[in-house]
Amino acid sequence: MVVIQQEVIAPALAAIRGGLSRSGTPIERSILLSASDGVMRVASNNAVFHVQTQIPVVGESFTVVVSGDLAEIVTRLAGPIAFTPKEKSLTVKANGTTLRLACIDPNAFLEPQQEEARVELTLPAAALCRALSVVEGVILTEDSRAFLNGALLEVTETQLTVVGSDGFTLAIARVEARASAGAKAILPTRAVREAIKVLRGAGDAAARLHVSDTKVELHCGALRLLARRVDSTFPDWKKVVSSLAADAVSVEVPRAAFAAALERLSVVVRSDSRVQLRGEPGKVTLCSSGAEQGAEDEVQATCASACEITLRRDQVRLAADVLSGEKLLIKFKSGEATQPALIAGAVRSECFFVSPMKP
Repeated sequence: MVVIQQEVIAPALAAIRGGLSRSGTPIERSILLSASDGVMRVASNNAVFHVQTQIPVVGESFTVVVSGDLAEIVTRLAGPIAFTPKEKSLTVKANGTTLRLACIDPNAFLEPQQEEARVELTLPAAALCRALSVVEGVILTEDSRAFLNGALLEVTETQLTVVGSDGFTLAIARVEARASAGAKAILPTRAVREAIKVLRGAGDAAARLHVSDTKVELHCGALRLLARRVDSTFPDWKKVVSSLAADAVSVEVPRAAFAAALERLSVVVRSDSRVQLRGEPGKVTLCSSGAEQGAEDEVQATCASACEITLRRDQVRLAADVLSGEKLLIKFKSGEATQPALIAGAVRSECFFVSPMKP
């Protein structure tokens, strides 16, 4: 038997909950609890990634694979919780409540295979979380182009660049880091979202990334996330960056007012995904029109000359929501439907490139 305080076991189960699958195999719907030498390892595993953490415990050693319902059950208990393994079940007791959960053969739990890291990278957890969050909104999950189903991690000895795309919009975030060498790997979308969740509460902790031939491993405190790399090659995204016209016009708008204007347009015109930006000295007019309804909204702006471009409204809105700062910089070739528009916030190391559309 092992006794653990609810406030100790509950966060550990919450940290690995993202690895549980609702519709996968029994193992993918289960949690590994393995107590030994005063430490309990708590883990979950699915087809995309393995996530685990550990907590201190006092009691006998045991290993069980129990229903993922345990993560929800523990949130409804309080005080010390006693875990007693039986032959094919786990008894959970707390304050007069007794529960018996079915267990699976621990040997069926698929432990991740260890690989030697080719590259090791260290950076603040908050910086990594922010970089992944910038690209999260554009990466896909089930596209036939495998490289779109994740975020590219491009590592140099001094910098990590995170890149994501949906085929129309390119999101880029750069952060300073220390790495043993250069590398490129695509982290699957589900693993990206799980990493954001676990890093969000890491505070000032350091995060370490290990890149091997087939996997990417994240360490932050006691937490470990191991994901299989997407088996694909990300296209040369730097060609998109360099394609911005040298004579592109620059428009600067208040970010909050610009985002609010886009939101108003989307309420009135739902049938058209496009928004036309018409700039003139002192203001930008946003226009959307459908079969029966249309809308225009003016926003104060810094704009040197008349210009216009048509973009995907949802992606422009995403950039306005994700990027930081009071103002947005939008650069584009006026009237050009083949060259992307750059959208950047206060932090120039974070930006979006949005493909134009025909008016």
